[in-house]
Amino acid sequence: RTGISHLTASAAHVKWLCTDSRWVPRVPERVSTGGWNAQKQFLKTNYNIHMTMTTLPQTLKQLPEHGSCFLCGSENPHNVGLHWYVDESGVVSSEFTLTLAQQGPPGYAHGGLSAAVLDEVMGAAVWQAGYTVAAAKIEVNYRKPVPLERLITTRGFITRRVRRKIYAHGEICLSDGTLLVEGKGLFVIAPQLFEGNNMFRHK
Repeated sequence: RTGISHLTASAAHVKWLCTDSRWVPRVPERVSTGGWNAQKQFLKTNYNIHMTMTTLPQTLKQLPEHGSCFLCGSENPHNVGLHWYVDESGVVSSEFTLTLAQQGPPGYAHGGLSAAVLDEVMGAAVWQAGYTVAAAKIEVNYRKPVPLERLITTRGFITRRVRRKIYAHGEICLSDGTLLVEGKGLFVIAPQLFEGNNMFRHK
């Protein structure tokens, strides 16, 4: 799975072009957290990979929701209403609007809700890639407050794997790409905790 951040705005997604799609470049953390331009320049300079904006709605596949999850579960009458999609490179994303039900400070979402969204989008990226994991550590960086009643996007993707540990990155943005909250997660492969559970995977 690629560790490249994809810039999402409505149906717009980033597509990376490489002569050998089986080979995945590694982007150092100092670059991956430096924004879109830093990542694009790093990949072009070091790997001759050119990033271009292109609209690819046909590449998105909706992931199954799971039961009573308070973010996306249809069995939960109070769920936030998120729907998860994955593109051809394994980046999971969603668009949603928050309401007074998720308010923290007046006019803005509760910080715990933002942390939960990042936990879920990163976890979804790891699960749909075939890893049965539990979250071991989530770090959240609140850059700007998340407004209510505005279209919000989130995306998450795997950055690397070290034995049983899967690392992921997640972001919450306005629809114009303005970064609001970002985080990174450490997930540990633990199939014994989820026997018979296929979250975020099509049967």
